[in-house]
Amino acid sequence: MKNRLKSRNVMIIVLCATVVLLCLGFLSLSYKLQKYENEKPTFHITMKNIEKDTFVKGGTKPPEGTYHMLNDGLSLDMNFQLFSPKDEIAYTITVMNIGTIPAKIIDIAENQSTNQIKVSHDKIKGKVLKPNEELKFSLVVLVDQKENFKPSTMKYQLNILADSGEDES
Repeated sequence: MKNRLKSRNVMIIVLCATVVLLCLGFLSLSYKLQKYENEKPTFHITMKNIEKDTFVKGGTKPPEGTYHMLNDGLSLDMNFQLFSPKDEIAYTITVMNIGTIPAKIIDIAENQSTNQIKVSHDKIKGKVLKPNEELKFSLVVLVDQKENFKPSTMKYQLNILADSGEDES
């Protein structure tokens, strides 16, 4: 009986030591993986926020605009309805670098479905954002051809193209 109790105690001690060693091993592995992840340089530009600033009602019905963010915040799909030649909609768009290295905005690609409505925005091409830095720019939608204007709907897509802001020497 005494021998059996002694072997059971030895097994319990061995199992406890195994559990402690496994915990230390997982802790060490977790630390090394976290260190590797933190050292991995990444850049990631995203549209963080879109605010509808103002709209100018030129006629009896106010202009309308809707938007949806796509592609992890790199694309913006918008629809506008303008009813009068004096209608105007303005937005402030906040772009943020949520990566770990600087990111450079290469270009803004646009696609619009009509020529009667004009979309203009601040020039942000070439701007470099440091990690966690934000950049705000304005986007204005207005009627381009005021003569013979008929109420129209326009689809508009805006894509931000970015690359690493680090010099490649």
